[in-house]
Amino acid sequence: MDPDADYNIASDIDKVEHEIFREDEDTDGVTEKMVEGKSPTTSDTLVEFPTGKRQIAGNEDRISRVSINYKDLWRFHKKHVFVMTSEGEPIFSLNGYEHNLLPLFRLIYLTVNTFKNVEDEIDSIEASGMRFAFLSTPTYIVAAISKTQSPISQLKKQLDDIYNQVLSFEMFSKTKALENDLNFLLKRLLKGGLSLMQNLANNASGAYINKNVFTALTNSIQILPLKTSVRSSIENIIKAKCKRRVHNVIFVLLIIDNQLVTLLHKKNITIDPSDLRLILNFVKVLRPSEYEHFWYRPFFLPRYENKNDNVHAYFCKLTTDCPACLIFISTSKDDFTKLMIIKKSISKKMVKTVYPSVINEAVETKRALLSPTTIGVPQMIHFLYKPRHLQQLICNEFSGPNPSWDKFRYVEDLYTKTFDRIHKSDRPLKLLYESRKTEILVGWLSSKYELYALFETDHSKREIIEYLNKIVHWVKKENFDKLFINHYPIF
Repeated sequence: MDPDADYNIASDIDKVEHEIFREDEDTDGVTEKMVEGKSPTTSDTLVEFPTGKRQIAGNEDRISRVSINYKDLWRFHKKHVFVMTSEGEPIFSLNGYEHNLLPLFRLIYLTVNTFKNVEDEIDSIEASGMRFAFLSTPTYIVAAISKTQSPISQLKKQLDDIYNQVLSFEMFSKTKALENDLNFLLKRLLKGGLSLMQNLANNASGAYINKNVFTALTNSIQILPLKTSVRSSIENIIKAKCKRRVHNVIFVLLIIDNQLVTLLHKKNITIDPSDLRLILNFVKVLRPSEYEHFWYRPFFLPRYENKNDNVHAYFCKLTTDCPACLIFISTSKDDFTKLMIIKKSISKKMVKTVYPSVINEAVETKRALLSPTTIGVPQMIHFLYKPRHLQQLICNEFSGPNPSWDKFRYVEDLYTKTFDRIHKSDRPLKLLYESRKTEILVGWLSSKYELYALFETDHSKREIIEYLNKIVHWVKKENFDKLFINHYPIF
């Protein structure tokens, strides 16, 4: 995980000398993925020291000095996120060091508490092309300042995700520190988990363009395209090994490349899409080598129905040749030995089949499968399709050898505005057609699906409608069971 200077700003003053130390050794303190017992050590972990210096473990010794106008850099960002305690103590900022942003933290704290003092609550502010969103809880204040096109509703969703991630870190902190050290350790965990927070704030670098695919916008996840027979066979192998042997396990997930291969659950227990996205987000920042060996950590599922149960996530690699991550979610921290035996049994069975290679092939061929040419609509620039009854979506990847972050942001802004207009509670729309200078934008909400698409400009409205129908036919008639999971199996 390479640190990005744009995201790690040392100060809000005019000129400073910034030192970045890179040393080929592990660092004392917190890592990005702090885990219990069997946890791996992250090789590229960003750690902040009290001196303001940063050290990245696992790289060659070198010191680079760069002179940066940090004030201009900090103001260049279009989105900022702040997390503090309900008493106003800074915990995390998306861009910059908390101790250099104390006036902003103080201003946010006073704004929130001004309303609390009169038994009211501030939700958001919109002024001069900027949006301010607030989430105030008994323990934390989370705020966002945005100059993007994201509406308040979208910013609030992201604040909810960030708040839930903070609660997950808090739960882990309580297992590692006394109560009087909790805030200190929580700060370091959040800094160590910088990429986790960036992903949730939808602020990742260009490397994540085709992984950050509007799941937060639609509160959905992506499914790895597989034939129904293949997916069912994989599920049957897992189910056979888990049945009657894992009383405390409530979910079993198989994930690869930020996509769900399958999910099995205990009877009468379901998982909320937002909780599922927290798991996917955590796995996304792991490298396959980091779950090469079986390990576990406490995990927080904020919408899990039984709040009295603390859950633990057990992570492992499916097979040597398949980097899919197999995850057991259990209500017990004492299932390590039992689940390790089950994992070995599942892996042993899998290597005797073609399924690991089929999973790898599906990852490689997904881009071609969802390309406009394959669908039969080469005139289409981009599309997003989501069934109304499922919290799952598909969309094509951005084309070109080096898809730009600006291009992604532009399309994201278009979809965000369209999504907000179609789903407006006071005046919802079923169809939005907008002919723009560089593209034609369409949003279509039916009783069974919602579809957003961009087309080239030299086409009539009649042609665009024909293209939309062709997309719907391709999904529903030919590939629905391959692209989506209608029902998660029970074990």
